[in-house]
Amino acid sequence: LRITDMWRLNKHNGRQSIEMVLMDHTGTKIGATLWQELFTEFEPKLHCGGAYVIQNMKVVDTHSDYKVSAIKYLVYFVKTTSVKEVDRHEIPPNVHVITSFADIISGVAKLDTLVDIVGVIAEVIERKTVNPAYRVTVKLRDNSHVEIIMTVWEEYVLQLNDAIEKNHFGQKPLVVMLTLAKIKEPKDDEGGVSQSQSTQNCQDKFLHNAQIVSFGAIKTLRQDCYYLTVGTVDEVMIDTPWSHDSCPYCTTTFDPLKIGAACRSCQNHVTHTIPRYKLVVKMEQNGEKANFHFWDAVCIKIFGKTADECRQELIASGDEIKVFPACVDQLLGKTWVVRFKHRIQMQQSSVLDFSEQEHHIQSVISTLGLQVIII
Repeated sequence: LRITDMWRLNKHNGRQSIEMVLMDHTGTKIGATLWQELFTEFEPKLHCGGAYVIQNMKVVDTHSDYKVSAIKYLVYFVKTTSVKEVDRHEIPPNVHVITSFADIISGVAKLDTLVDIVGVIAEVIERKTVNPAYRVTVKLRDNSHVEIIMTVWEEYVLQLNDAIEKNHFGQKPLVVMLTLAKIKEPKDDEGGVSQSQSTQNCQDKFLHNAQIVSFGAIKTLRQDCYYLTVGTVDEVMIDTPWSHDSCPYCTTTFDPLKIGAACRSCQNHVTHTIPRYKLVVKMEQNGEKANFHFWDAVCIKIFGKTADECRQELIASGDEIKVFPACVDQLLGKTWVVRFKHRIQMQQSSVLDFSEQEHHIQSVISTLGLQVIII
């Protein structure tokens, strides 16, 4: 057998386990569980991708909602289990049986069985990458032109979000393969596969589901929520760094001097850090001013390059990386509608997206009853 997937799991009763997917030479898969009581004996012998002869495993019926295949059995490691690593080139690294979106929607694919899917990203619905719980939601379309909604969480967010950002300028079809995915029934309020959502025009997509507020009203907000406002960039605050080093698995700031330790947020072992933007921008609106935090994804959209690329340019020109890059100056004087999330506890407004389209600006100005902003 070959171990094709392997992960740790905290059970609801407090016990820990290592879950595995075992595959034979025919590509048939079965789930396996190693309980924490046997970690010391077996964990050093097992690694993902390895091939083994395993004897004396306990076979049990499984009623799990997370079966790795249609097989109704699960195997356990026990004290008398024997494990021997071997070379078995006839067992492929992995075999994926792709489930069609039509089978998922029609119910042919069972809710209690994990599936492998492939599709092209047709629409990015939501990217929550600033604070836990991190998630990215997209609409996928398969080769039969059937669409479903896919959400990835936590450590998988970085992989997908980075791919989306890197593809932002190339605008090539972005194909995603998701393995061992859990099928969930859509909630009525999600509207993920509804026709109305997919046919909304661009203005609705940017302006919908957010309250429009003036700068003066931001100070009086009493709940964490999504808001829209309009203003002109007056100043980029230079008393805070323009970038920070972060954990590669999430967006939490991580000191490069502590590489080798675990991230305080996601608990992953950090072997390297990723530079990310963190700009504090003061905007003006009819005499009133407010500060907004522009994070990595938004800044990449504005500048067309990553924070790491900016740092490399500074180094090449002989400057320190703490020097603000020249591209930041292009923010000054820009008039935008900004979509932001306000956090009451931190009194912080984080920009999630922006628009400089005339009809968006005039729509928000009209709603707020502001004087016309000269663009």
